[in-house]
Amino acid sequence: MYIHQCDFDVQIAEEVEHFMTNQFLYWLEVMSMLRKANRVTQGLRSVIVWSKMYDDRISAFMADAAKFVAAFATPHRAESETFQQKYTKIMSINSGKAINWPAIQNVLHGHSGLVCSVAFSPDGSRIVSGSFDITIRLWDAETGDAIGKPLEGHSSHVNSVAFSPDGSHIVSGSLDETITHFVHVVGMLAPSVMADDG
Repeated sequence: MYIHQCDFDVQIAEEVEHFMTNQFLYWLEVMSMLRKANRVTQGLRSVIVWSKMYDDRISAFMADAAKFVAAFATPHRAESETFQQKYTKIMSINSGKAINWPAIQNVLHGHSGLVCSVAFSPDGSRIVSGSFDITIRLWDAETGDAIGKPLEGHSSHVNSVAFSPDGSHIVSGSLDETITHFVHVVGMLAPSVMADDG
């Protein structure tokens, strides 16, 4: 069972807070080495949902921690105060520290041509992009890593991409007058091409 499916409990909240103040950086480092940092954010979001109505402090701390994971930036606000107390022999920033998190969370690189269209999956975990390089790319929204190889199926510039409402299909439109429909099958996407008759 996931934490957001449980009733709020003060004892669990205290355990979560203890874990976050004592083990968070270790957990993040291990998950990063396993290339699963996006799972950290998913876990943090579960705690945010679970604690939001009962403990604003934990919810706010988790929201900042999720932004920290996404940006891999210097900790801000609650993280700075919490971790500076525990790790006193680390370098700290005395001035010039950002008050707010940066607006740009990731810059994704991988296309060799102009990117014409991008879209988020319904759950926000993936991004799809279409380019003049005649490919479609799928990205992990948290880490910015490309998922799999570029998707191919068009013979001209891809100028439109979208996810289906359930996130299991991707469609793309191209200047080659076709629409390509990619079906998510066991982690891979298989194309089917539909020609434009009009």
